[in-house]
Amino acid sequence: CIQTITLFDYDPFDGFDINDLSWPDNYETNQCGAALLPENLPLQYARPRVSDDECSLIAMHYKDQVFSFVDGACEKILRTWTVLDWCTYNEQNPVYGEGWYEHIQIIKMHNTEPPVIEASCADRTVYSYGVCEGEVSESISAYDLCTPSELINYTYTIDLYNDGTINFSGNTNNYKRILPDGTHRVRWTAEDK
Repeated sequence: CIQTITLFDYDPFDGFDINDLSWPDNYETNQCGAALLPENLPLQYARPRVSDDECSLIAMHYKDQVFSFVDGACEKILRTWTVLDWCTYNEQNPVYGEGWYEHIQIIKMHNTEPPVIEASCADRTVYSYGVCEGEVSESISAYDLCTPSELINYTYTIDLYNDGTINFSGNTNNYKRILPDGTHRVRWTAEDK
């Protein structure tokens, strides 16, 4: 006796059937860095969800393109998801929609927290030792949750005699100047990306 058993999947994987494949929703957040990796996102934003039966052999992959300062966001990620059903995908003749499906998810990061300046802004006295002027040097550093420290932009202004007039300025996190005797005001700014 010879018996023939044929297995047939009555509901094969179809990337356009919403019952089988749900693409991740676009996502906006105040988080950054590792918080934007798929494994750290809430389920509906994390990765494509496949509710197919066991007859398909599904593989997923993503690739990120990162853009800064676009569409009102600090960072915009175009995450291209690729889903392959190895049971219907033909490597010799790859055709979109025949076992190979792609979708672009948009992730926008808004950072509402400014950088934190780590240096003390306490008043300070420098002695000129009778020459009516003295060399003053200052430096600051800052950190930010979403911008690496080397990408933080610094500026400073020096108001001689604290009279409301800016006499010196620079685009760095340090300065070294000869200042005359008197009370002066220095204003530091640290800007993230």
